[in-house]
Amino acid sequence: MTLGPDQLREFAQRYTDAWCSQDPERVAAHYSPNGSLTINGGPPSVGRAAHTEAARSFMAAFPDMEVLMDDLRLQGERAEYRWTLVGTNSGPGGTGKSVRISGFEERTTGDDGCIAASLGNFDQTEYERQLEHGVGSASSGRRMLQRRTWHQYSGGILRRPLRMHRLPVPQPRLQRSHGGTLDARPLYVSAVARRLCGSRLLRSIGSRCCQS
Repeated sequence: MTLGPDQLREFAQRYTDAWCSQDPERVAAHYSPNGSLTINGGPPSVGRAAHTEAARSFMAAFPDMEVLMDDLRLQGERAEYRWTLVGTNSGPGGTGKSVRISGFEERTTGDDGCIAASLGNFDQTEYERQLEHGVGSASSGRRMLQRRTWHQYSGGILRRPLRMHRLPVPQPRLQRSHGGTLDARPLYVSAVARRLCGSRLLRSIGSRCCQS
């Protein structure tokens, strides 16, 4: 049986809904009787009984599991099904950590319109990290270091980002400009630029301020 693009998308959506149903047999029903699923190059699961048990183990580990269909890419007779699994590992023996992991399956369809063979891939290392530490924990520290601000002064912008928690902004000191008025800009910019870029850029910035 050859399924058209619309039929393949409807099939993929039903498959997604089955993973969210907490009914493992609904997942297995989307495979041909001898259909296979291979994950990350490991030993394949073959037959609906094996698919039922595989789905059951995930559903037990993640009682609140949701599977999202991110995309379905059609490549001739093959379909690439992209998904994201979201859930909390609160089942028996679980860590209680939240997981959000994405992956994809490359499928071929059998004569019965079900999955004849599927090659699945996802980041196993990241999955295991999230099981231990939770989703997002590795990136939260990096996001803190990436907070940046722009220091501005009259006549231009210092376009080098600063880490807000690492570099305190110096207080400007007053000096007299050529016209006899008090002008804080050159010394203020000099203090910031000295910390950022060294003396070479300091001379360039200082001269620009005086010209303005």
